[in-house]
Formats: sequence, structure tokens, C-alpha cells
Amino acid sequence: MKDAFLILSGVSGVGKSSIMDGLKEFNFRYVSPYMTRSLRDGETDKISISPENMRQKIDAGDFVAVNKLYGNVYGTPLEDILQYRDEGFVPMLDYPIKKVGELRERLNGKIDVVCIYISPPSLIELKRRLGDGRDKDSGRYSFAIKELSFVERGDYDGEIDMRLVNGDLEKTIGKIIQ
Repeated sequence: MKDAFLILSGVSGVGKSSIMDGLKEFNFRYVSPYMTRSLRDGETDKISISPENMRQKIDAGDFVAVNKLYGNVYGTPLEDILQYRDEGFVPMLDYPIKKVGELRERLNGKIDVVCIYISPPSLIELKRRLGDGRDKDSGRYSFAIKELSFVERGDYDGEIDMRLVNGDLEKTIGKIIQ
């Protein structure tokens, strides 16, 4: 995976953040996105900026991708991706599967994108994981059911390089680093 940009995709609650935390021990570096929401308690891997600063960065072309998710805007800085690669690390990011094609197009020729789609071991387990307070209205769970059905139907096969079920964190990380 050397000289690639790793994208972990999957619905909320599948463990993308936990996987990325584990991968940091193996020469992977998280690309911190800029965002317009406040940091959550204990969250240190993203950069919170005002909507005005986000607009300025977008207008300046600082981002390889900009996404709107749950009412917030996120920007992925191209400079950090290329810097990590040049330093010998594998840059990584969690990213929505429906936007991976656009990201690949924007990065065409600069760095290869490898997309791994992470699925939950079951819908019951996903519902349990989402019970951490982030899904008060069950909107994330409902969205997850739809996205998972699209993935199972093959709608994103052209974007996904590997699919993994995250039932055991260590095994999932092991499959990525081999």
C-alpha cells in the first residue's frame, strides 16, 4: 500500500476511527480534515474552523475534496496527503463511499487511492454501537441500512478495492497491513 492514499469507508458505528487508531502504529497517518462543527469531547484528530474560514480555504483551492455531512462542511487538505506520502507514510482518511469516485478523479496522477469498505458484523451489533448517543433520532441507523443495501447490491463495486467486516478489531487491522 506504499505510495497510496487509504480511504476507509463505511457507515457510522463500524469502527473506522478505532481501525485508524490501530493503523497509526504501522506507518499510517491520519489526514486531519477541516470542519465547521465544534470538536467533540476528546476529539483531537480534526480541525474546527468557522464557516467563513472554511469558505476562504475552499475559494483558495486548499482542499482536494469538500463534503457536507449532517449539516457540517468538511474539507480534505491535499497538501497533507502529499506531505505524508513524501515522508514515507501512508496517508489515510475516513470518507463517504458515494464521494470516493470524485476524490479519485481529483487525485488522478498525484497519488493512488485504495478504498476499503468496512461493514458491521451484524445490524444488531451496529445498532448497539450507535447507542453511544450519536444517533438519538435513529437517523444514522436508517441511513446505514440504506447504504449497506446499496453496497450489497453492488452499486459501489467500482469504488471499493477491498471489503472487510469489523467484528474483531485486531484481525481487521491485520488484514489491512498485510
